[in-house]
Amino acid sequence: MGDKQPYIVTVIVGVLTWLVTHIVASVVEAPTLEYSMRTASQGQVQVVTLDLSNVTRAKRFDGISVMITVPGGPMERARIQPVEPAAEGDNAPDAAGQTASFTIPHLLPGETYRLTAESRSSATPALRIDASSQAIRIVEANLETFCARHELSILIAMFVLWATFLAVIAYRMRKSPVGGQQEEPKIYLQMNIRPHRGMSRYDRPRKS
Repeated sequence: MGDKQPYIVTVIVGVLTWLVTHIVASVVEAPTLEYSMRTASQGQVQVVTLDLSNVTRAKRFDGISVMITVPGGPMERARIQPVEPAAEGDNAPDAAGQTASFTIPHLLPGETYRLTAESRSSATPALRIDASSQAIRIVEANLETFCARHELSILIAMFVLWATFLAVIAYRMRKSPVGGQQEEPKIYLQMNIRPHRGMSRYDRPRKS
């Protein structure tokens, strides 16, 4: 089994590498738009934050409209914060009633925009994303998009683990005896026979 460990690990790493690259290809080759929405309470105000990312490598999205609605309270302080290196657009967000509206004119490959708005209601926000001018696959952040974002780091980490494991196996094989055979332990038995207290050396039975 010890001699087969490097081959087994190599096969496992190869399968995982193929799986990661296959997942990444299915994401980046399709027009995929990733979103991640979270909420945080600041006193009596609920802050809604939406990250919108283009995880493709060669597709540009134009004219994306986003609406965040929180029932039960007016929306305030809607803001668009481009994450570097994305550039800030000219379209200012609008907060009217229970809905905050945002327009992103262009979203280039790899760019991320952060949209925030505040509401005095603690209700669960609802999200609507419209890009009717083109077909876009809109998905919430998941394992697929994580692999697409960090493909190189994942592959490097897998390579380092694989190389480390092989190095450990090689070191252990070098320290083991030649041929993998271990020397059998030797058992030494020492017998110490003493005469009985009531017998002298002259009283011992003689051979006939």
